[in-house]
Amino acid sequence: MERRPASERSSSLATDRWLKFGVAGGAAAVVNLVTVWLGVSVIFAGARAATEVSVALGIGVSTGASFAFHQSWTWADRVAPKERFSLLRRAARYYVVCGASAALQFLVSFGARELLGMHYLIASMVGIAIAAVTNYVASARWVFFARTSEPAPMPAGGQGLLSKPRV
Repeated sequence: MERRPASERSSSLATDRWLKFGVAGGAAAVVNLVTVWLGVSVIFAGARAATEVSVALGIGVSTGASFAFHQSWTWADRVAPKERFSLLRRAARYYVVCGASAALQFLVSFGARELLGMHYLIASMVGIAIAAVTNYVASARWVFFARTSEPAPMPAGGQGLLSKPRV
């Protein structure tokens, strides 16, 4: 079996991870739509704000599903050790990332439409694309950061930020 150079392996891993990210996002969108439909048609049927409540519920449930997909599939190899970063903290960070991405999508879409005169659907696609890349990068670096089995290396001289200075 021929081994590929590390640069090719990391490039392939990044492509695979991006594809997994997209598939997980698509699956979460299906979860969102099913949740909204169930809320409007079954759970809150006839209620005054059935649609609004169902959309909010759909966003929350699909974000949780998306987190679960990413935790168990997209970044399964990068889940941080329990001692350092709990599941609840990762989930909370993921919800923050998704909220920030949604706000960014809104602002980019609005700005592209209002300031640049783009058609609203094109502006929305630009917002979605920028938010998706932002969500991916923030998730990779802040939520599902690379796991290390050994402590971080000390700076030259053996003193870290939290260590007491040598006398």
